[in-house]
Amino acid sequence: MGLVLAFPAAPFVLGLASDDLCGFVEYARAHPTHAVRLRRINQAASHPVWELRSAEHPDAYALRFGLPERVEKWIVAQDEGMPARTRYVKRSMLSTMTLYWMHGEHAQTFQLRYEPGELRLDG
Repeated sequence: MGLVLAFPAAPFVLGLASDDLCGFVEYARAHPTHAVRLRRINQAASHPVWELRSAEHPDAYALRFGLPERVEKWIVAQDEGMPARTRYVKRSMLSTMTLYWMHGEHAQTFQLRYEPGELRLDG
């Protein structure tokens, strides 16, 4: 399993995990800026797990992450405000993630763009 750090437009950093980090890097090097789909998945864990996949080629890679506890609780709280909070997060905090990959002495930058209409809370 590999780990890469993502920097969303938010006051935190996400650790994105992948069973095939080389597959992600290969895809991202060919498509340094691309749209992704974001959804919460059903996975045995102590916290909800979110998954990112390429919108155009969803089988190319899968990156998973958990949000910081306070942020996750704020997003998934079971009250009437959930849809408004979810829209706010997907349009602001998680709409773009920047990733940096060191290839020898050269840093590569990848930008994952989240399409707001693609948020899926189902597993």
